[in-house]
Amino acid sequence: MRKVSDKYILQRFFREFDQISQMGSEENNLQEEGQEAQAPAKVTSLNYLKFKNFMINYGFLSEQQALTNSLESQLITEVWNIIAPVKQANEEEGSGSDTGAKAEEVSIEDLKVIVMAILRVNDGKRFVNASEAPAEPE
Repeated sequence: MRKVSDKYILQRFFREFDQISQMGSEENNLQEEGQEAQAPAKVTSLNYLKFKNFMINYGFLSEQQALTNSLESQLITEVWNIIAPVKQANEEEGSGSDTGAKAEEVSIEDLKVIVMAILRVNDGKRFVNASEAPAEPE
C-alpha cells in the first residue's frame, strides 16, 4: 500500500511543481490581440524575482515576509545562493579578478531537487532513506 501512496504523492508533487513553475511565465507570454495563441514554453530557469514568486506560490513564505527582512526571506535568499551557479570571470573581459559572480538565473531542475529535499519527497533517484542506505565498510 505504501508504494501506491508514495507514487501518488510523487505524481502530485510533479504536477503541482510544473503548474507553479509555469505561473510566472504565463504573465510574460501574454499574446497581443490578433495573434494566434501558442502553447506556453516550458520554463527551464528562473531569475531571482520569479524564484521568490515561485516560493511564495508554493507556500514557503508569504508576500509580506518576502517584502520584509524576515527569517523566511533570509532563508529563501540562502537557498538562492546555494543553487545559483557561480559564473567564472572571463579573462578576456579584463576583469583581472578570479572571483565569480552569481548567475542571474537558476535551473528549474535544480530548484525541483531542492524543493523535493525540503519537502522530503523521494523519487527513488536522488535521495536514499537512511535505513535503505548501503552500510559503510568497517
